[in-house]
Amino acid sequence: MDFLGDMGICHRAITPNHILVESGKEPSLKLAGFREAIIYYDENLEDVNYQPCLPLSRRGNFDFQAPEIYGDPNTEVFDPIAADVWSYGAVIFFMLTGNYPYDVTKDNPQIEEEIQSNVEALQASKQCKKVVSRCLTTFSTDRISVETLGNQAWLT
Repeated sequence: MDFLGDMGICHRAITPNHILVESGKEPSLKLAGFREAIIYYDENLEDVNYQPCLPLSRRGNFDFQAPEIYGDPNTEVFDPIAADVWSYGAVIFFMLTGNYPYDVTKDNPQIEEEIQSNVEALQASKQCKKVVSRCLTTFSTDRISVETLGNQAWLT
């Protein structure tokens, strides 16, 4: 994600299906499935191009998308970088549990509490829980940045 960010690109479809594991002397992960990718940086504004929300009717059961991307596309926008960080955290959670971080079939006004409770229940190290928790906060402005994420001890 940091490499993509250096080029001003958001993936917008980070899911387990788009993560390839390359085995060998030095195993690595590669990201595939760039059909939904966008250039998010506006050089004229020197800022992020916020994206119009997707209508709630497009919400899939387990699409690994951040909650804030669904709303009124005519009046609401979201930060695609923060949304990719959410997706990254959701994939880690799924890899650890085989489940999505929250029940997407219900409208839950306590979604943040449900997610953080599910993260706390993970059978994982404190460092792992910290990374996942900071990726999966529903408050996109409080979500860990890609730069900070790359420096987390659990990931390095």
